Amino acid sequence: MCIRDSPLTDAPNDSVASIHSSTSLLTHVEHIPAAFYQEAHTPLSNAAIEQVLETINAKGQLKNVVYASICPVDGGTAAHLVVKNGNEQYTIMVIPDKAIGQRYEISNDAWRGYVTPHGEGSLAVITSFDQPNAIANLDALGKQYEAAIYHTAGL
Repeated sequence: MCIRDSPLTDAPNDSVASIHSSTSLLTHVEHIPAAFYQEAHTPLSNAAIEQVLETINAKGQLKNVVYASICPVDGGTAAHLVVKNGNEQYTIMVIPDKAIGQRYEISNDAWRGYVTPHGEGSLAVITSFDQPNAIANLDALGKQYEAAIYHTAGL
């Protein structure tokens, strides 16, 4: 599903946070067909998830990952994960080489989420606006995902 690089076009005003833009990350997840979020998916094996994370020098302990790929985002490489949590579904983008100074919110008509500093890079947690429970749980579950993924470069 990750087939294109999304350009930076709408960065936050904070120059430290301007590495990412809400437009570029949300445009990237827009190419996921809406039907994907309504379908039942079998969780991937730990080996498949580890293989994707190792590509960006990361490891993680995530359950119920139904999609994992390396994708071009903001001129760099990111791990793109989709995680099911009951009836809720979240997109996690681990962007190891794009550091930001502070967390910021992102949203458009279809998606809502945030980007936060994470190790030497950043991490985005995004969910669909048509999943009200996922939006309500975004912060709590996002913190779990933040803690579950760590960078291995330099270890």
